[in-house]
Amino acid sequence: MNRWLRSERDADGVSDRALRRVFQALPAPPLPAAFTHRVMLGAGLELPRRAAAPLAWRIALAVALGLAALATAAAPRFVLGLLRQISPGDVLRFAAGAVVETCQRLAEGLSVWQTVSSIGATFSEVLSTPPILAFLLAATLLSASGFRMLYGLLAIDRRSENARA
Repeated sequence: MNRWLRSERDADGVSDRALRRVFQALPAPPLPAAFTHRVMLGAGLELPRRAAAPLAWRIALAVALGLAALATAAAPRFVLGLLRQISPGDVLRFAAGAVVETCQRLAEGLSVWQTVSSIGATFSEVLSTPPILAFLLAATLLSASGFRMLYGLLAIDRRSENARA
């Protein structure tokens, strides 16, 4: 403490380190029982109360944990027993069946895409002919001008409603 007071008096810049050493040398007082509860009550807050689980739930949880522990202990024996019953031929047969099934599903998917592709080719061929393309362009321009006229009529109608109000 005296070292800290001397360093404060001398203002040599080591006073912070000396103060830190002073505080580290002090023993940490233990917190009294129910300290947090009293502080929360003093602040006007109340700690949430944890309701104890019913006895049936606690028993069910203990049984579930016990069964999980037994299953974990028995798992290696069970897996080894299964591995002894499966032959390499069974594994090879399963893998070959999976490859065949995957190839069949891919072929079905490709046939669907082939149908969609032929429909798209038909549409692109029809739409790329000049008379049909000119008709589509005229229909687009006609519909755009119709929408523009409708917008103008609605704007006029809104203005007349605002003038009446």
